[in-house]
Amino acid sequence: MDLTPVGDLAGILRAAKEYLAGRPVDEVDLALSIVGVGATALVIVTGGSSAAVKAGAGLAKVARGMGRLSDGLVALTRRAVVDGVDWVALPGVRSVDDLKTALRAEAFAPLVSVAGDLHRMTGRVGIAHTLHLMPLVEDANSARRLANAAEAMDGPRLVARAELLGPARVLRATVRLSEMAFGFAAALLSLAASLGLAAGGLIQSAVLRQLRRRLSRADRPRP
Repeated sequence: MDLTPVGDLAGILRAAKEYLAGRPVDEVDLALSIVGVGATALVIVTGGSSAAVKAGAGLAKVARGMGRLSDGLVALTRRAVVDGVDWVALPGVRSVDDLKTALRAEAFAPLVSVAGDLHRMTGRVGIAHTLHLMPLVEDANSARRLANAAEAMDGPRLVARAELLGPARVLRATVRLSEMAFGFAAALLSLAASLGLAAGGLIQSAVLRQLRRRLSRADRPRP
C-alpha cells in the first residue's frame, strides 16, 4: 500500500482534470484519495488517528482494485464526493492546506470512520483476512462491528464464521458478542462493588468492636 501522499494527490489531480474536461470522474478513487491525503485535516473534525485513516484508505484502494468493495461502501464513497467536494476549488489543490478549502469535512466523516476501522481490523487479523472480509463492509456501522469482532477472535476464526454464517448473521453475531462482553464487564463491576461493600462492612464492624472494647475498658472503675 502506498502510504505517501503522492499517489493520493495524483488521484485528486486526475479527477480535477477529468472534471474540467467534462469527462466522467472516478468518484470512488477520488474519495479514497481525499481521505488518504487529507487524513490529517479530516481527523481534526471526525476524530481518530491520521496514520490509521490513511492506511485504511490505502487498503480500501487495494480492495477496490481486487473487486472486493461492497456496493454499500462504493455508494458511501460517492455520497461523500457529492456532498463534500467543492468542484470549483478542487482543480487548484496542490497540498493538504489547499484541500481543506475544497472539502466539507463532515461529509467524509463516515468514510473516515470506515478507514480507521479497516486499519483496526488489519492490526488484529492481518491484511489478507481483512481483504477477504471487505465485501461485508457496507457502511461505518458494519466496519465498526467487524473491527470489534476482529479484536475478539483471530483472523481464521472470523473468516470461517463469515463463510459459515453469511454476512448478515456474522454481523448479528458480533453484536451479541459485544453485548456479552458488556454484560460480563458489568457483572465484574457489580461483583467488585459487592465485594467492596462487604469488605467495607467488615472493616466497619471491626472498627466498631475495637471502639467498644476501648470504651468498655475506659468505663471500668480504677482500683
